[in-house]
Amino acid sequence: MAASALGLAREAQRLPFRYHAPGYRVVAEAVAPLLADVPPARACFIGPEAPTLSFHLFRTGSYWGTPYLPWTDERRREVQADTALRVFVVDPQQVFYGGWPDSATVAWLESSATEITAAIAEHAGRPLSLRVFVRGVAGSRSGRTAAGDPSATALPPTAPAGASARARSR
Repeated sequence: MAASALGLAREAQRLPFRYHAPGYRVVAEAVAPLLADVPPARACFIGPEAPTLSFHLFRTGSYWGTPYLPWTDERRREVQADTALRVFVVDPQQVFYGGWPDSATVAWLESSATEITAAIAEHAGRPLSLRVFVRGVAGSRSGRTAAGDPSATALPPTAPAGASARARSR
């Protein structure tokens, strides 16, 4: 019995403190104000592990692509045309389910949306394993703010640490 307890304690010590924390909670806290006016049933984001981000946001989203619904050029054109889609989360390491589009889509995001990854990581106090783009941010037609404007990387106001995006959306 003692050997079993010692073995279990040893195994538990091997796990790092943050075993699987890619940053969905902090991403949700950052983008929730941008999605507050979107009805919960309307798709408003695309990203990896979409149900996890849906839980944190209490909003509907979809994957970039899955074995059942692969990412295609036609799907990219639909996404580009759908202005209700405001948040785009990309898994650059391609390890999360449904988390990455093709390089043409990433190039479109880099030119047509505002990347807020660095601001979220700074706010969280740790690097993210995701890239986050937002579209439709006040400032210009493309969603980008004027060059040199400090609000280009500023996060929307969030609730105090520990408050969930789900609680704020009610």
